[in-house]
Amino acid sequence: FLMAMQPPVSLVASVPIPQAQQASPPRSDYKKEIYKYVAPWPVYAMNWSVRQDKRFRIAIGSFIEDYSNKIQVIQLDEERGEFCLRSAFDHPYITTKIMWIPDQLASYPDLLATSGDYLRLWRVTDTEVRQECMLNNVRTYIHTYVCVYP
Repeated sequence: FLMAMQPPVSLVASVPIPQAQQASPPRSDYKKEIYKYVAPWPVYAMNWSVRQDKRFRIAIGSFIEDYSNKIQVIQLDEERGEFCLRSAFDHPYITTKIMWIPDQLASYPDLLATSGDYLRLWRVTDTEVRQECMLNNVRTYIHTYVCVYP
């Protein structure tokens, strides 16, 4: 059967803001900038870090049709005005999801979780990235979760 396609309906509404609640005019010391980073392979997963001490940091995962895939941690170098590679490491299979620990105040270790064949936790430092834990859902009569330390 055929269905008539209609353009989407706009759901944006204009709500007047009382004069006392209106935002102040934008400050002139803010500047809008666009930064670009070209990964050496197609990107499948990525996530921004929210830590205040590691501003503008992203973890990106590759999409390589092979067992060996890659993860890069890049960060904006604000002095040079470009994204720079901070660390890179191998990851088995394609990362279907990457997520940083949601710790804005940096009160916990800097952890990165990835999923693919297993759920893996990585500890990220300024000098290295080390796998902390690999979680595997082993289905038996009783559901168990196994944590394998490398």
